[in-house]
Amino acid sequence: MIHELFGVRIDDRSSTELKDLFQKWIESDRSHVIVTPNAEFLLIARKQDEFKALLNQSDLSLADSVSIRYAIAALTNETLMHRHPGVDLLDELCFLA
Repeated sequence: MIHELFGVRIDDRSSTELKDLFQKWIESDRSHVIVTPNAEFLLIARKQDEFKALLNQSDLSLADSVSIRYAIAALTNETLMHRHPGVDLLDELCFLA
């Protein structure tokens, strides 16, 4: 599922989905960009269109902080099911590589 806050895309994927995706990416010949927006990123993106565009051009945009989960619940009729802090993603990517 894909959510949007202040014009920034937030992908909502399970750990299993991410492992499968990362494995495909590691085996591919192409580089990929992953961003992990938090509340501060979203506030900056509201004021800086260039930053917002960079976030939205990424291959994957995963909620880094629990504040994103709360914001989606408060500002939309949706629920963010999965949150993946950047440090955990890096650990998983290193393990897979």
